[in-house]
Amino acid sequence: MKIKYLNILLLLSLLVPFGCKDNNQSRIPEVYVDFYININDPQFFDLQVVGNYVYVTGGVSGIIIYRKSSTEFVALDRCCSYNPEKRCRVEVDTTTNQKIICPCCKSEFSLDNGYVLKSPAAAPLKQYQTTFDGEKIHVYNNY
Repeated sequence: MKIKYLNILLLLSLLVPFGCKDNNQSRIPEVYVDFYININDPQFFDLQVVGNYVYVTGGVSGIIIYRKSSTEFVALDRCCSYNPEKRCRVEVDTTTNQKIICPCCKSEFSLDNGYVLKSPAAAPLKQYQTTFDGEKIHVYNNY
């Protein structure tokens, strides 16, 4: 019984390092992000309405800022998490305004939080922190 248990344990320990690796999943680079957006600025008027979004420069491949509620905003890097070294830029699906699609690999992500809805991506989009004072959105990370 003891030998059977040890054999199973040995087999599992050999499989774990190989079973969890996905060669197409690497880390999105860390970059410094720290800026403010005034939603009263004409180029950001869309952010005055819950459910709207804008694209801005910054991050690795640009950033999507989405107004989730009257007080909450989500800031997601546009760099797809599948083969991020390719810097493929994701886009909001304008037919639904609920998901983000990668034109390169066809992965789909939630606009609400950047989580994967459809593979091949396995990791969510990089999310930056946001605060809102009623007029200005602060988008930043702790890099």
